[in-house]
Amino acid sequence: MLCSALGHAFAGSTASQYISTFRLLAEFCCDHEPELPCLPATREAVHLFVAHQAQAGSVAASSLACGVSAINGVHNLLGLSVPVVADAQHRLFISGLGRILVPVAAAVERQPLLASMLEHALTAVPPLHSSGGSATAHVLQLLVVTVLLGMLTGLRGTSLASLTVGDLQVSSGRLLLHARVLKQRLQPRAFADWVIPLHLGAERGPHGGDFWRRVFRLLFEHCAARRTWAADRPLLAPLGSSRRQLSEAFVDEQVVSFVQRYGGGVPVAGFSSHSLRIGAVSAMMAAGVSRETIRVWLKWKSAGMIDLYARVVQGDAAVRALYSWMVAAGATITLYV
Repeated sequence: MLCSALGHAFAGSTASQYISTFRLLAEFCCDHEPELPCLPATREAVHLFVAHQAQAGSVAASSLACGVSAINGVHNLLGLSVPVVADAQHRLFISGLGRILVPVAAAVERQPLLASMLEHALTAVPPLHSSGGSATAHVLQLLVVTVLLGMLTGLRGTSLASLTVGDLQVSSGRLLLHARVLKQRLQPRAFADWVIPLHLGAERGPHGGDFWRRVFRLLFEHCAARRTWAADRPLLAPLGSSRRQLSEAFVDEQVVSFVQRYGGGVPVAGFSSHSLRIGAVSAMMAAGVSRETIRVWLKWKSAGMIDLYARVVQGDAAVRALYSWMVAAGATITLYV
C-alpha cells in the first residue's frame, strides 16, 4: 500500500528513489537494530542508517542528504512528523560523512596524487643558475615550493598564505619552518615549528638522496632569490610582486596551476589549497607513517581526524621518498607548540 501510494504521489524518478531508500532503511532497522523503529523513524535511526551506508561505501557523498529527504518525504506522505530536521547539528553530521566519502571519479582524478606529481615537478623545474633566473623559472619554482611545503606540513591554505620570508630556514641538514597555525576561537595565533631533515646522502633507491637533493636545491634557491626581502614579506609571493599579504585564494590558484602543469592531464576540478592537507594525510598513510605520528605532525587532538582526510592511494616511490624520514622517526617525533 505504501509503495502504491508513493507511486501515485510523485514523479516516477522521485517515487523510485523514495521507495528504494525507505526499503533500505526498513531492512537496516530489522537486520542491524531490531529496536530501531522505521515507521515512524527516529532521528537516531536515520543517522545510524546513513552512517552505515557511508561506512559500507554503498552511496555517493552527494546522495546522503537526498536519502534523508526521501525518508522525510515518506513520513510527510503518511501524515507523520519528519524524523530529521535540518538543523546545525544535522548539517555538520552530513558534512562530516561527505568528507569521509569520495566519489569514485574524484578518487581516480587524484590517483597520481600531489606527492607523485612532485617527483616529476622537481625534475622538470630548471635550476635558476642554469636558466639565467628567467621569470618563467621563478614562476614554476613558486608553484612547486607551495605544494612541497603544503605536502610536508599539511598546513591549511590560510597558514601557507601567512608564511613570511623569516619563517623558513634551509641548511644542508634540515628545513625549519616556523608557521602560524590559524585555529578558530581556541588558538587564533598558535605558533609551531616543523623541523624536517633533508636527506642529502648518496644512498640510492626510493628512499635515496636524489629526491631530497632536488628538494634542498629548490628551497635554497627560493630563499636565495628573496634574500633582500624584509623578513615579514610573504614567503610565497612572486618575485617582482609588491604584495604585503597573500590570501588563501592565491594559494588555491598556485595549486591549480601546479596540477595543470604536472598532473599529466588530471582534471583540476576540486583541487585547491585544501587538497594539500588531504594529499599530505593520504600520502603519509600510503608511505607507512603511523597514525599517531600523523596526528602529532598535523597537531590534531584526535586521530579520528585522519579518517576525515585520508584517501586510498598507492604508495609509489615518490610518496615513500617524501616521508621516508618520518617513517624512520616513527612515534618518536616530538613537536613543541
